[in-house]
Amino acid sequence: MGTATGTQATQSLFAYVSNQNDDSLSVLAIPSNRTIKTIRVGQLPNSAVISPDGARVYTTNRGSNTLSVISTSTNTLIQTVRGVGSEPFATAFAPNRGRIYVPTLYTGSVFVLDSVTNNVLQEIPIGNGLVGIAVSPDESKVYVTSLGTGISIIDANTNKVIETIPATGSWSVRFLPNGTRYYVNNYGTNLVSVYNAGNNALIKRIPVGAAPLGVIVSKNGQRVYVTNSRGSSVSVIDTSTNGVIKTIPVGFVPFGIALTPLNRRAYVTNFGDNTISIIDTTTNSVIETIPTGNNPRGIAITS
Repeated sequence: MGTATGTQATQSLFAYVSNQNDDSLSVLAIPSNRTIKTIRVGQLPNSAVISPDGARVYTTNRGSNTLSVISTSTNTLIQTVRGVGSEPFATAFAPNRGRIYVPTLYTGSVFVLDSVTNNVLQEIPIGNGLVGIAVSPDESKVYVTSLGTGISIIDANTNKVIETIPATGSWSVRFLPNGTRYYVNNYGTNLVSVYNAGNNALIKRIPVGAAPLGVIVSKNGQRVYVTNSRGSSVSVIDTSTNGVIKTIPVGFVPFGIALTPLNRRAYVTNFGDNTISIIDTTTNSVIETIPTGNNPRGIAITS
């Protein structure tokens, strides 16, 4: 196995996978799909997100109540961030504001960080069970999903909750690139809810597989991909009709999902069998299954 930095001279893309029960982050080279390095992070890492400038990877570590910050140029741990509450669960960026937002499951707050120093600037109380987060494309609002509270909308100027949308068991949230709609997984009802971002009105509820967790929107805004954790499948939604056009069998307990920059491949972490399913998005079929660490959850791919 070559070193990470040596491999980066010949590889253009990398996938970062958080392995919850190994307390590690796997670095995969794309397109060879080889693991080129495993990085020790905090305890029970449950998400992996790449900063907008591509320089850093952040994992939320729910067991040690920390964030691990990894340099993508050296693939080494460069900082451990503390003071982010109990069970940090996700990360979202507002690059023009220089802010990072981290929701916590048991503290029930969103922590606001400076994106340069990673210092905690503010805590926004919401309620227990916070699991997902997304910043609107114009960075005016922050949307937080919860297992019990609903969808909380934060004004990014004041860092105050300005609206709460009732939504039982909402897990992940993602926006269309143009910011007109957002999609929310409803874990308990096996639905994806589509909302108008202008007035937060519900547009449609889309039946998907059992217990949807992960969601991602293609960069051209034409497709939404949803991981169905109890259905061992991925639902593909056409955003022009808001209907499911394909259900793709994957591994056991699919959790996270990420797309390559040109939307040609989707990588799915299978928490239950320690694998990643790689989907060809043209045929909507699995073309390769590769091993990873123990209980993979989060995944992010460089651009």
